[in-house]
Amino acid sequence: MGTGDTSYTGAPALAPVVYDIDGFDNSAADVAALHALGLKAICYIEVGALENYRSDASQFPSNVQGHAVSGYPSEHYLDITSPTVVSLIEARIDLCAQKGFDGVEPDIDDSYTDSTGFNITEAANVSYLATLSDYAHRLGLAWGLKNGGDGGTPTQFVADMIPHVDFAVIEEPFY
Repeated sequence: MGTGDTSYTGAPALAPVVYDIDGFDNSAADVAALHALGLKAICYIEVGALENYRSDASQFPSNVQGHAVSGYPSEHYLDITSPTVVSLIEARIDLCAQKGFDGVEPDIDDSYTDSTGFNITEAANVSYLATLSDYAHRLGLAWGLKNGGDGGTPTQFVADMIPHVDFAVIEEPFY
């Protein structure tokens, strides 16, 4: 919700205090401008898929790129069990830290539920995200969970992730 919006009750929505913005498309100056206003900046990056238009796309070998993400032909799932993928995603987290972001919103963070082209188990997905979360925390960044759960019903995945996350981003409304 933004300035001038109304809440689900019809009351005026509060002004945003946290902005979730693209880690590649926004500069350190953009983050500093938000901080100067007393606001927080969360770094949006994909951790379970590769967008072929990102500046680091050529660093991901073809053997770690799987099926296209449904509805997004320029995005392909990543083999999150690959040490190469872990290293390259950690470099993205470094980018967030270097730009001064307060935290990371990891998109496509539950790819074990999708047809990725790889055999990714829920346990492997949790391990991958725990590794990335630990790395982000060492850099002083908060770590989020994107969606998770099924229609608001807690899942084992969410329960396993709770010790590793500092906030959650839910794209679907709960009424």
